[in-house]
Amino acid sequence: MEKNQLLYVTATAKHNSITRAAEELCISQPSLSNQIIKLENELDIKLFERKKHRVELTEAGRAFTESAEVILNSFKKLEKLMGEYASMNKGSINIGLLPVITSLKIPDYLYEFQKKFPNIEMILKEAGSSVLVSSILKKEVDVAFTILTEPMLEKLKSDLNIVRLRKDKIVVVVGQDHRLAKLKKVEMKDMEGEKLIFSSDNFQFPNIVIDYLKLHQIPYKISCRCTQLETTFALVARNFGITFCSEVTAGKQLTEGIYKHLNLKSIPLTPEFERSIYLISSKNMGYHPTIDNFMRFIREKYNIKTLR
Repeated sequence: MEKNQLLYVTATAKHNSITRAAEELCISQPSLSNQIIKLENELDIKLFERKKHRVELTEAGRAFTESAEVILNSFKKLEKLMGEYASMNKGSINIGLLPVITSLKIPDYLYEFQKKFPNIEMILKEAGSSVLVSSILKKEVDVAFTILTEPMLEKLKSDLNIVRLRKDKIVVVVGQDHRLAKLKKVEMKDMEGEKLIFSSDNFQFPNIVIDYLKLHQIPYKISCRCTQLETTFALVARNFGITFCSEVTAGKQLTEGIYKHLNLKSIPLTPEFERSIYLISSKNMGYHPTIDNFMRFIREKYNIKTLR
């Protein structure tokens, strides 16, 4: 039994005429008549009584038509619902965010996406990169903005769609009274013996810095792990140690933003090194127009045409 057969029976029942039903359905009268006969043979029961100039439903035909109309209405509702998803008039997306999203203008882009697709529900989760990657792999989050190390990129590339959004230089952050504050650039040897204040193990940024220090054989000591950027900067301002952040974060947060009152100073490193921000999603999500459109929207904002 096929959907078209349901349409053929209900149209014929409405007009009590195969000729008029065929005209409404834009098919030939013989084709319509043959399809109804085929269905009756398949069901092993007559749906219509054939008379000279008309057809009439049998008792079984009336029961069939009532059920067929319910099924066809359900088809229409389903087609409408799927059309809403396809046209981005319905749906939801779970987005993983880094704590540094403000410096990266991500809230602005989320606002623009919501304005463009007001019927899409956006569910946001803020966490470190390690947690966000795990959430993507477990399908708890659909897309995420993350920081990834090169080893992680190599490990994850077979499971994830990965888009590199931007690169930023990393700078050292110290208190105004710190001995490094007078320098225009901080060299590797300048950091020997310094206590480092980092974010928690759930964040990838410290791993990038540690790899950099190891590469240049610089001894280091981690004096504190913080879950909040505010705590990290407050401790640095009181000379409990030094920390690192991206150049864009330093420019937005230390000189113009909410941490301006701490009087911290950011200093370029030499040799330079960078961190990258990525947008990731699972390769195993299947067809998901909301995720596809969001990924495309963000790529356009960063003028990126292809995946990494």
